[in-house]
Amino acid sequence: MTAPVSLEDLKLHARIDSNAEDSAVTGYLSAATESVRQYLNLVDPLDDTAPAPVKSAILLMAAGLYANRLTIGRLWPPCGHRCSRWWAVNL
Repeated sequence: MTAPVSLEDLKLHARIDSNAEDSAVTGYLSAATESVRQYLNLVDPLDDTAPAPVKSAILLMAAGLYANRLTIGRLWPPCGHRCSRWWAVNL
């Protein structure tokens, strides 16, 4: 069974040129694919026969995870001080 979105498709979509973060990008792709599968209440895993809107949702979510990844040493909460709603993250 082939994944609905390939690593190469995601890298092209997110404009990722290097191979340095392939393992992280693959993780984001897996997380996005699983999130979309759960959102759709599907029992079977998604494959390459998934319709275009499903593939687009996976691409958008995975690219968003990549674009908003935390860098080493970044402080939580993102506002830099004690914030009562630091856990309220919008994905």
